[in-house]
Formats: sequence, structure tokens, C-alpha cells
Amino acid sequence: EQSLRKRGSFVYLTDNQGRTVPFVDIAPGQRIYNPHEQVYLVCTQGGHYLLQTLDNIFFYFGEVPGDNKPVPLDRIENALGQFLHFTRTEQGTLTDI
Repeated sequence: EQSLRKRGSFVYLTDNQGRTVPFVDIAPGQRIYNPHEQVYLVCTQGGHYLLQTLDNIFFYFGEVPGDNKPVPLDRIENALGQFLHFTRTEQGTLTDI
């Protein structure tokens, strides 16, 4: 399950294979490219984090506090605005797509 967590000056992506991919943390309104993963880490003006692929698929995670706790994937959206939204319980169990 994909998630983001923030610790110190880094944001860490846990990808579908369970790998941890580090990104340098960025300020709101900025983005940084990872050439090995071919994705952008984006921080919106409102402080929400997302990953953007080169074919404009967006993986939304929302706010990521600096407490090193994983924030699960909230939504996947394409460039046409079609999306899948994931609903979870307070404990993080997926309940609806």
C-alpha cells in the first residue's frame, strides 16, 4: 500500500513493492523530480502532498505531518479528472473505493 511519511527534512514514499523512496522535503507551491522513479513530489499551496507521474496520473496523499507516521494514499486521478477515492476507518482499514 502506498504511503508518505515525513521525518526531518525528508519525505519518504513507500511504494507498491514496499520500497522506501526518499525525497528532500519541499515548501508549499514547489515540486521536485526523482529521475530514478520518474515521478514528481508536489506540495500544493495548501500544504497537501501528491505524486505526479510523467503521464499525468496524480496520487493524492493530503497533509503529511512531520511525525514519521505513514499517510495512506487518498485518491488517484488522471488528467481528465477521472478518479478513484479511497475511504478508510480511523484505524486505516480500507472500507470503500
